Amino acid sequence: KVYPDRAIQRGLEGTARIRLEIAADGELADARVASSSGHPLLDREALRLIVRAKARTQVPPALRNRAFAVEVPVVFELRS
Repeated sequence: KVYPDRAIQRGLEGTARIRLEIAADGELADARVASSSGHPLLDREALRLIVRAKARTQVPPALRNRAFAVEVPVVFELRS
């Protein structure tokens, strides 16, 4: 499950931007909230999801053997 139950119960929505720094060997060097959703609960969940997903992601050939950073938006939106 992606959306935290407490956030659903409280009606929290927002977009957190997570900054990932990837080392030249393709390993995750750092991950942090670059821009808050406005809700620490959503920010923590976004960071957890992105870090977990990075473990299953391949670095594109054009970016291999070089360090780079990327920001990933994670949108939390309740639908009726």
